[in-house]
Amino acid sequence: FDSLIMHPRNVIFVVLFTLCKPAWSTFDLGVASFDPTQNGVVLWTRWGAGTGTNVSLNWTISTSSNLSTVVQSGSVTATPDADYTVAARLTNLSSYTTYYYQFTAGSSASIIAQTKTLPAKGDTTKVKLGLVSCVLFQAGYFHAYTDLANSDVDVVVHGGDYIYEYAIPKYGYSQWTSDQGRNHTPSGEIVTLADYRQRFRQYRGDTATMLLHSKKPMIAMWDDHEFADNAWKGGAYNHNPTTQGAWSTRVANAAQAYHEYMPMYIERSNPLEIWRNFSFADILDLYMLETRVTARDKPLDYIDYITNGKLDQTAFLNAVNSQSRAMIGPSQETWLTNSIKQSTANWQVVATPVLMAKFHVPLEAALAYNTLMGESGKAETSQEKKDALSALFTVLKELATIYVLPDALLSDAQKARKDNNYAINLDSWDGYAAQRDTILAAAAGKNFLTLAGDTHNAWYGWTVNTTHVVGREFAGMGVTSPGFDEIVNSFPGLDTLFEEVILKLADEIRWMNTDKKGYVLVTFNKPTTRAAASVQGEYKGLSSIQSSTYTTSTLKSESLTSDLSADQAKYQELLDDRLASAASQTGPACLMVLFGLMVSLMS
Repeated sequence: FDSLIMHPRNVIFVVLFTLCKPAWSTFDLGVASFDPTQNGVVLWTRWGAGTGTNVSLNWTISTSSNLSTVVQSGSVTATPDADYTVAARLTNLSSYTTYYYQFTAGSSASIIAQTKTLPAKGDTTKVKLGLVSCVLFQAGYFHAYTDLANSDVDVVVHGGDYIYEYAIPKYGYSQWTSDQGRNHTPSGEIVTLADYRQRFRQYRGDTATMLLHSKKPMIAMWDDHEFADNAWKGGAYNHNPTTQGAWSTRVANAAQAYHEYMPMYIERSNPLEIWRNFSFADILDLYMLETRVTARDKPLDYIDYITNGKLDQTAFLNAVNSQSRAMIGPSQETWLTNSIKQSTANWQVVATPVLMAKFHVPLEAALAYNTLMGESGKAETSQEKKDALSALFTVLKELATIYVLPDALLSDAQKARKDNNYAINLDSWDGYAAQRDTILAAAAGKNFLTLAGDTHNAWYGWTVNTTHVVGREFAGMGVTSPGFDEIVNSFPGLDTLFEEVILKLADEIRWMNTDKKGYVLVTFNKPTTRAAASVQGEYKGLSSIQSSTYTTSTLKSESLTSDLSADQAKYQELLDDRLASAASQTGPACLMVLFGLMVSLMS
């Protein structure tokens, strides 16, 4: 409990858990609530003393913190077939109401936890969401969860990678992992149903996780690591059918464990079809997607289009822009586009595990980045990473030099280097461009916002359909998962330089941070008219995820209105002339000197 005791508001939770643990030991993973609606919520717990037989668990929900005013009660059965997890799907509750609930069985009782239903029209003029994603147990403490538990958010939206499949001492493992008691269990990569269940139990047994779930309802979706890295409908980067069996079996195992530990309201019989929507009064409609295992085509890889060191640009562009290329299936696409068009809420908000904003940089920078951070061909050893990092920043330094010069001073070859832009991350919507355009076309004229995760770094940007800014995107950093910071931590200052140059190269990306872990607060305010609707995104950075003590700071606060005219004007300016704002070369020149120094340090 070291990471929790430092927060005064958590003292009661810690003391009660410590003193009453024997009584609660049969509910050792605590309780949780998921998928709140305007009149319902899903309550969850796990019976920790299962011995092979079914156990009846009683639940009570109340509007009073001591359960004195019982609103509803009932029972559910914990069975070994579901790893003794239970989900009570409640209806007929009041909107925008804080409820308190508890599970019991005989003399055993869980903690009393709280949840909250969503607002109906007229209940409130403000909705506040907490956005998290990419939560790797062996990478550090989940301080973001602690902060959100003690915040005033109405709901926590989880953008995916709630657990990770990796073995010890794979990705995210550090010199602190063992001392913190955060080695993954089981120790190997998880493949079987028993594996996925055990990994979920480990993550759910984390004290910050239990605290968060005891105080806030969660709306969640999966990304790839709930299955395996860069999962798609036919496999994954780190899935080996020869040694790990059929991909369909692994998907079924992972999905079953997910639903056992992350229950939701789903009206479909197929457990993989988890897309669904939530209405927060007339303030926003939230759409949660499934982008991995139902329809996603295999992510493209530049290396498959390179021969003798040269990219076949025609073949690659034909592939990435193919109209048949899909991240989501036809039924989900129809549901999403129709829902966006028909929504009358102030904001139409799509939660997508991966970035939807276009993130293109000159081809040579995209290739260099993918050598460093991509999948096949990725640098693995320390020397390979050092060489790849040096190559990337050499390319960026040269490109930055080109970008600060007017076109009249550039050669044809230099102009070609500047204007030949490609996606930096083909696992994102950039790798499924035609389908993204279909979604953005449906969002035209709406107050459109996307919430994303996946990259472990923080981003704010525009979503653009052809040359028109359709909406904006808040993309959160990881709670603990390493991002670009892991690669450059041996070279202080390189992360900042990387950010500065990328922001010059990628028009749609307006802000980024690559060195902090944390979360995003998203607050929607309802004005008297829809045209004046506003939303604020606050990117919260943590001073440390390795120490039990930490501080939280605001890295960026971005206030948005429904008026896109200023965004469109700026984007058009960038399209017309990227160099319009580069009247002085003093800043960029200094940047070049710093790059030279940093690259020389790596040589």
